Amino acid sequence: MEQDFLLNAAADFITVSGRSDRLFAAFIEPTPYETAFPDDRLFVFDYGRTTPVPGCYGLMSTIHGAHLAHWPADKPIDRVPAFPGHLLGILAMAIRFF
Repeated sequence: MEQDFLLNAAADFITVSGRSDRLFAAFIEPTPYETAFPDDRLFVFDYGRTTPVPGCYGLMSTIHGAHLAHWPADKPIDRVPAFPGHLLGILAMAIRFF
């Protein structure tokens, strides 16, 4: 009986691991980065990392809601225009569903 419960429960989550104990996941629209993330994705963010680095994506909280932000790899962070809002976490992985 207990084994049946565990097998059924396993269908309700995806096990992921990373180098952080501060991960959270969300389904969000990748606008305007659909070319980088063309299909449905589960975005996993590290909320322990809130300082952007060149080339990273992050989850921003603004007065218009949460959205994906990108810091270009070809520009130093101090030369990228500031995003209005609060950086909630850096993208750790994007899981694609087939």
